[in-house]
Amino acid sequence: MAYCSYCAAVLDPSLAMCARCGRPVAVAAAQPAIVAGPPSSVRVAILLLLVSWGIPLLMLARAMVLYGPRIGIMAQSIAGAILWLVLIAFLWQRQSWARFGVLILLVWVLGSLVLSVLRIGGAIPWGLAPAVAADLMRICAVFLLFRPESNAWFQQNR
Repeated sequence: MAYCSYCAAVLDPSLAMCARCGRPVAVAAAQPAIVAGPPSSVRVAILLLLVSWGIPLLMLARAMVLYGPRIGIMAQSIAGAILWLVLIAFLWQRQSWARFGVLILLVWVLGSLVLSVLRIGGAIPWGLAPAVAADLMRICAVFLLFRPESNAWFQQNR
């Protein structure tokens, strides 16, 4: 898409002048189509999801050092980490359904966090601070993934 160099209006390729300001349009040689990467909102969302993906793994490593390996907790944590990573990879490949997968997984994780807080008496202990920080990053990422420019990028044909 070409723009007028004077008023920044979108140029009609069939006209020799700008429809808004009336100035002549320089005819440029055919330019190759530029493949646009993901918008900044998608890049930031994926970065936030990657950081929030690493936090639970660090928490798992700390728990294993302090309390020893617990097979059930380790398997559940590793399966969750793999699921998050798969969804992040599909987001980068412009799979729109992965946004909804991230949203559903976020609701699941937040529900689990709320149940954990209710089980221990309603106050968030400092031990859950990394999990809360990761969930806040995920909430911001989901917001960014559903912004208009993100929607447009996911809906473009490849």
